[in-house]
Amino acid sequence: MGTFISEPGRRLPVAGEFDVIVCGGGPAGCSAALAAASAGAKTLLLERHEYLGGIWTGGLMPWILDQARKTGQMARWREFLLAHGGSVNPRGSLTAPPEVVKGMLEDDLQTAGVRIRYGTLLVAMTRDGRRITHAVTESRSGREAWSARIFIDCTGDGDAAALAGCGFDFGNADGDPQPASLNAIVGGLDLEEVRPFMVPQGKIPLRDLLTELGVPPSYAMPSIFHFGCGVFGWMTHHAYHVDPADADSVTAAVLTGRAELRRQIAALRASGGVWRDLVLIATGAHLGIREARRIHAVTDLSVADFGRAPEPGRNVCASGVLPDVHGTNPNRGKGVEPLRIRLEPLLVIPWLAQVAADCDNLALAGRCIGGDFLCHASYRMTGTAVPLGEAAGLGAAWAVRRNKLLREWNEVPYFQRETE
Repeated sequence: MGTFISEPGRRLPVAGEFDVIVCGGGPAGCSAALAAASAGAKTLLLERHEYLGGIWTGGLMPWILDQARKTGQMARWREFLLAHGGSVNPRGSLTAPPEVVKGMLEDDLQTAGVRIRYGTLLVAMTRDGRRITHAVTESRSGREAWSARIFIDCTGDGDAAALAGCGFDFGNADGDPQPASLNAIVGGLDLEEVRPFMVPQGKIPLRDLLTELGVPPSYAMPSIFHFGCGVFGWMTHHAYHVDPADADSVTAAVLTGRAELRRQIAALRASGGVWRDLVLIATGAHLGIREARRIHAVTDLSVADFGRAPEPGRNVCASGVLPDVHGTNPNRGKGVEPLRIRLEPLLVIPWLAQVAADCDNLALAGRCIGGDFLCHASYRMTGTAVPLGEAAGLGAAWAVRRNKLLREWNEVPYFQRETE
């Protein structure tokens, strides 16, 4: 049995009062904060790291899937990135240098009047009945409370909702989540020389080469992406059975991931040829989590919703990809699991999948919205996270302006063109 200490009770300063507080500054959070502020809401964005963009930037994976047909904020960001060094690969994925993405997001949010608070970790949510009253944080400024009329959980892992006592699901029927990945950026490669090892056709040749060199990748479909200007993204790592809510679990995944990446780069460089000048420039500032809590929403998506027609005024966007499930059990395979049921390749997402079932003033955006395991494997793409965030910000501003409940919003702009 563990030992305990007692902390003295204390009064917390309320550091600010806002219409909308967005928790998390990844793709969904930035889009939510930008939309809320642009709609006239006094908006605060709380981010535990010291940058915006989440997996796009600190996670070193600005490889934006399922964005090609998105309208709204995603289309505006796509246009900017393509004009500032970004590119689209033959399969339609958008990529850009991570620092370009950081600058774009910071400029847009500050121009819209969003207050950004970096280095601020969410540690508690206080409630009065079914309403959240304050977000409690820890930072260099100490422990503080922040009040708002509407809160939006864009943490990816569903941290805000869980701290508020909301129910959630995790993993597949066996309780296993999709694996996490620690990504990297490498340089010293010639684009034409390395092309046979790049996505999409080069995954198997790269896996076979790494295995031959004695450093088999933990991800059986290792991927190299070109970010432009001779800089490449490197995704060859899987960490299985990671619990994003457990610091020891995440720490172990990061330590083993960095060690694996270093071994791979050293072995390839020593092999010469294409890899003679290969250099590891950086590993991710944080682990790339594919799956964490799926918060219970007013409407939880299920596989029966694939192919369902949109309902005007009540739908947010559509995920245009079938479930992409990275192997949950390495003993059964370390690649992507085959889809064993037939589904229509379109999942229309209703606004009520973004409204927490257990709190009246909590919206959800990004991969923590309400849905089952297979639906999550479709809508978790960051190209979909952006319109989900935009809808959450617009819905929050509407609720503040009209003094209404989030679940009452029935004027949702439909950001998509997939169904046309």
